[in-house]
Amino acid sequence: RDFAAYSLKKTELLRMIDHNEAASLYGAKRYQEAVKIFQRLGDQQRVQQCYRALYSHEQQSLGGIKTVADVQANAGTIRSMERYAKLSGDQQLMRHAQSLVKHL
Repeated sequence: RDFAAYSLKKTELLRMIDHNEAASLYGAKRYQEAVKIFQRLGDQQRVQQCYRALYSHEQQSLGGIKTVADVQANAGTIRSMERYAKLSGDQQLMRHAQSLVKHL
């Protein structure tokens, strides 16, 4: 990053560095940090991909929900899933999250 300041294509090089950093964060499952960088770069597709990954991460933490009591006991996680589904723009995820939220 320091050496990019001396490049003739400084802006392009810095964008590439930021993109690679965000991709590395995504690969390390540090999705929130990756979202910030992708948003700064204006890469909405990657931002939505990060939110889908966050949704999936929350979904895995739920484990096996079998009863309404299980759903209610995991209300915070389900609300997070709902938020991530909306931010991802994925209709299927939104429907799934809503089906869980209605039991809260």
